[in-house]
Amino acid sequence: MRESIICQSCGAELYRTEDCGTEADGKTSGDFCINCYKEGAFTNPDMTLRDMLEKVAFEASERLFLSSKKSMDVAWNLVPHLRRWKKV
Repeated sequence: MRESIICQSCGAELYRTEDCGTEADGKTSGDFCINCYKEGAFTNPDMTLRDMLEKVAFEASERLFLSSKKSMDVAWNLVPHLRRWKKV
């Protein structure tokens, strides 16, 4: 089993090749998940850091049954440090 790698846009774990996005040439992206990155481009290029924080917080609250505050804390501790958002 490979070391856990996370999407550098949303923080999703990339367990399998099928979880990974694709480059323009069809090769697997090692940096981004299929939900964030396809065919060499972000699936939602207009997404802002705030949009992603809200998305990740919502998913954390749904999957981990966290309160709104705790899920936003999780998002803030992860998302701004990912490669896609560091430049923002």
